[in-house]
Amino acid sequence: MQRVFVLSLIALSFVAYLGKSYEPILRGIDSNIHAAASLDATSMGFAPKLPIHLNSVEKNKRIIFNDHPFLFFWINGGIMRLVDSHFSPPSAWSARIITGVFSVGCVFLVYLLGSLFHSQIFGAVAATFMLFTRDLILTGATMSLDPPMLFFILLSFVFYLQGSWLALGITCGIGLWIKTPIVLLVFPVALSNLLIFKDKRISISKLFFAGAIAIGVGSFIWIATGIFGGWDLVADYWQRQVWGTAVEGRSSGSSQDWFLGFQILGKGFLPGLPFFLFACFQIYRKKLYTLPFVRISSLAILITFGAVTFLRFKLGHYFNPIFPFLALLSTYSVHDWVKKHEEGFYFGFTVAAFSLMTLLLSSPVSLGPEVFHLLRRAIPVIQERTSCHTPIYLTGGAEPIGSILDYSLVLDHYVRRSVGVIRCEDLPVLFREKQQFVWMGGQEHITRCLSDTKIADEEIIQMGGQVVVFHGFGNVKKNFKIWDSPLRADLKCYGSLLE
Repeated sequence: MQRVFVLSLIALSFVAYLGKSYEPILRGIDSNIHAAASLDATSMGFAPKLPIHLNSVEKNKRIIFNDHPFLFFWINGGIMRLVDSHFSPPSAWSARIITGVFSVGCVFLVYLLGSLFHSQIFGAVAATFMLFTRDLILTGATMSLDPPMLFFILLSFVFYLQGSWLALGITCGIGLWIKTPIVLLVFPVALSNLLIFKDKRISISKLFFAGAIAIGVGSFIWIATGIFGGWDLVADYWQRQVWGTAVEGRSSGSSQDWFLGFQILGKGFLPGLPFFLFACFQIYRKKLYTLPFVRISSLAILITFGAVTFLRFKLGHYFNPIFPFLALLSTYSVHDWVKKHEEGFYFGFTVAAFSLMTLLLSSPVSLGPEVFHLLRRAIPVIQERTSCHTPIYLTGGAEPIGSILDYSLVLDHYVRRSVGVIRCEDLPVLFREKQQFVWMGGQEHITRCLSDTKIADEEIIQMGGQVVVFHGFGNVKKNFKIWDSPLRADLKCYGSLLE
C-alpha cells in the first residue's frame, strides 16, 4: 500500500502542477517574460544565444534580459521547441512542463526528508502538506524558476542528512546555475546547527569543503555566460540584479513591508497553517527543541524568513523556500494519530488522489490567481472605445502581482492580445505617436508620470485608486468614476486571458 501511496502522490502532483494544460495563456508577467526569454535563448540553434533579448514597446527596439543565469531558459526553450515543434510559436503549456516536473520532484524530496528525519509515514504526511500548499501549487503550475531552485535546496538537505558532503557541494553548485544565492541555504543552517546545537556530524572543515565545491561548480555558469555573452553581462547580473535587489532595492513598496512574510505565511501555507500552529504548541509543551527535524526545519525557516525580510526588494514568492520546512514541522501535529491508522491513511489518500485526478483531468480547472485584475474590471469601458488591435500598456501597480518591472515589454502571444509593461520614461515616445493606446496604472504613479509628460486629447477614467488613460480617442469625459464595473462582459478579442 505504501508503494501505491507514493505512486499516487507523484501522479497527483503531476496533475496538480500540470493541470493547467487547458489554458493557452501564462498567468503572471514573470511567467510571460521567462517563456519569451526561453524562446530567445534558443533562437540560434543548439548553442545558447546571449544576451537574451525581449521585445520592447518601442518599435524596432529590443531590450536585454539578464535577471537570472541563462541555463534554465536555454533548457526550457529547447523543451518548448521540441514539444511544440509544429506550433509557431510554442504553446504556453510547453513552457510549464519543466517547472511542473521540478515541482513534483520537490514533493517527493519532502517525502524523502521526512523519512530521513523520522519515518516513512512521517515523510508521507509531510509530502501531503507540501502538495496541498496553496502558494506552491500556484507557483508550480506556471512558468517559474522557483520550483527548480527549491528542488536543489531540498536535495542539498537530503545529502546533508546523509553526510554526503561532495554531493551536497555539487548539488548547491548546480543550483547556482538556476537562481542565486538562496540555493545555498543549507550552509547557514548547517553552520548554525553546529554552533548552537553542537551537532557532531558536522565540522567546519566539511562545510568548507562542500562550500568550495559549490562555488567551484557554480562558477561554471558565469564562465559560460562570459564566453557566450561577454563579461559585461556577468558584471551586470551581480551588480544590478543581486546587489541591486538585496541592498539598493528596486523602488518597490514591498521592500518597506516588514510584515510581508507574515502575510505570505497566513495566506500561502493554507490549508496547513492550523496544523503548523498546533505542532509548535506541542513541540513547546513537550520541549522537543533538540529533535533533528525540529531544529533543522526551524533554522531553515528563521534564516530564510529573516534574510528575505531584510532585503531592500522582495516579492511574495521569495518566501517559498520556507514552505517545505513548515510542512515538516506541521506533520508532528498529526503524526501520532496517522501512525495509529497508517493503513487507513495510505488507503484514504490513494482513493482521494485518484478522485482528485479524475476531477482535475475532466474539467479545465484554473489553478492560478486572477491576474490583470484592473484589465478585467475595465473591460466594458475599454471595449466601447477600442479594437482588438489597440495596445494596452500597464505601469505602476497595474501588473498582476502589483510590482513595477524594470522593463518595457510587449507580451502578445501568451496573453492573446497586445499587452505592454512600460516605465514612465517610455511615455513621451508613445504620446508623440498618433497611434491609439490605453494606459493603465495606479493613480499615484500615473499622476507622477503625467507631471513629467506633456499630454493632450486624453480621456482619464478613475477606478477606485486605479486610472485608465485613453490616448488618441478624443477628450470625451474627464475623471469619469467607475466603482462597480461588471466582472464579465463580451470578451471579444481577449481570448482566455479573462475567462
